[in-house]
Amino acid sequence: MAEEFENRYFQAHEQCQSNPETCMDEKEFRCIKRRENGVLTANFTRHAACMFKRLGFLSDEGQLQKDTMGQVIAWNYKDPKKVMAILNECYSNKATKEETSLGVFHCFRKNGVRLTNIEQK
Repeated sequence: MAEEFENRYFQAHEQCQSNPETCMDEKEFRCIKRRENGVLTANFTRHAACMFKRLGFLSDEGQLQKDTMGQVIAWNYKDPKKVMAILNECYSNKATKEETSLGVFHCFRKNGVRLTNIEQK
């Protein structure tokens, strides 16, 4: 299941890159993905919202989808208590889908939740 999700991740990235409104510089994207220093631009927040919607983290209305988030966190962590703690921390709808996506991005990164190259801890 995690492998299928990774395939969806790369498809979502390509689809979001094909839209001028959600496209971002590939070099910037690779730096962020590799966790190298980089400035998160407005294009990144729009790109993240596009990807999170395509991956099922966001509804059409821009609201977080707890089940999908929990599933992805569980692929990263065996301990159900850890999964719930991260889910409760990261599940926070903001004023816009971009702000919500940025919040989830930072929270996942802080907690070591990966969307690709997933290895359960």
